[in-house]
Amino acid sequence: MSNFFPVNIQSRHLTFPSVEHAYVAAKSTDKAVWEHVATLTAGQAKRFGRELEIRQDWDERKLEFMTILVRRKFAHPFMMKMLQDTGGAEIVEGNFWHDNFWGNCSCSKCVNIPGVNNLGRILMEIRDDI
Repeated sequence: MSNFFPVNIQSRHLTFPSVEHAYVAAKSTDKAVWEHVATLTAGQAKRFGRELEIRQDWDERKLEFMTILVRRKFAHPFMMKMLQDTGGAEIVEGNFWHDNFWGNCSCSKCVNIPGVNNLGRILMEIRDDI
């Protein structure tokens, strides 16, 4: 289910090797940035995304972009089946790097901070729509 999982995602007239790539590219309005991101590994793309000059409307639109890109990922039949195979289970983007927006961090520092789990919610919404 990871956004690093290699599956081609079409966005901005380019093919990105994963959702992570396409999501990082969406942080910018610069086509040269998009093209560069498409050449990186998923880990490199994530790190590069921390250094970008972020588009002004990013905070208002990041959830929208993630939803669109994850929907494209699970439009691939083999990915769709993988998501369907989770049945009715709750999907949580568990992590230990303090990301309580997209997931739920389980480190000792965050143990009493409830994660919003937006990525898990997106996945379950898509599964319900399939």
